[in-house]
Order: sequence, then structure tokens, then C-alpha cells
Amino acid sequence: MLAEDIAAISAKPTAVKAGAKLVLMALHVDGIFSAELANAAGLAVWSEVRADVGKRLRAWYAQKDGHHRHCALAAMLATGSGDFKDILVPLLTNADNQVRLSVYHGAAQVMPENLGSNWRDMVRE
Repeated sequence: MLAEDIAAISAKPTAVKAGAKLVLMALHVDGIFSAELANAAGLAVWSEVRADVGKRLRAWYAQKDGHHRHCALAAMLATGSGDFKDILVPLLTNADNQVRLSVYHGAAQVMPENLGSNWRDMVRE
């Protein structure tokens, strides 16, 4: 709720700063929750936290443990950002049906924005 309120007043620099602080504090505790907050807080906040959140989620995804990779993937999807399309698109277009379906097993919703600005072209393919 707070993140949505921040998104509504994101024209105020203090709101963006508060939103960024909220997302980064959550990142130390729960990457998926942090990603959801970043998405809810809006693009202005995402612009502020994108580097830190992206670095953390990519490091999490780099873990060899499949459970960690699955959680990191869910967090990447939860951001609603196309920043992770280099990871998502190869998974979603993999010839192996099990690899493609594994993206959806993390309970995160795949949004068109996750595929980047040219998502329509990707879906057509």
C-alpha cells in the first residue's frame, strides 16, 4: 500500500527517495518482496534502485542451487521490468518444454514488460 502511494506522488523527489529506501531495505530481507515493492512504487523509484536490485537478483540467480535460481527468477519477474530479458527470453523460447514451463512454476506472473519494449515482436515469433 505504501509503495502504491509513493507511485502516486512520484513527482516529489522526497517520495522517490522514500520509495528507494523502502525497496533497498526490503532487499536485505526478501528479494521477491523487494521486487514487488519496486514494481508497485513505479518507474521513478525503479530508476533509483535498478542497479542495486538488478545486481542482487543476478547474483542470486547465479547460484547453482535450483531453488535459489527459481526464487531469483520470480523476483526478476516481480519487478515488472525488462532489465532481465537477457535471462527470461532464452528460458521462455527454449526448445525444451520443461525449461519454458519452469518459468511459470515460481508463482510469479510473466508480464509483457518483462520481455522489454519490443515484447510484441517476441510474442509474434
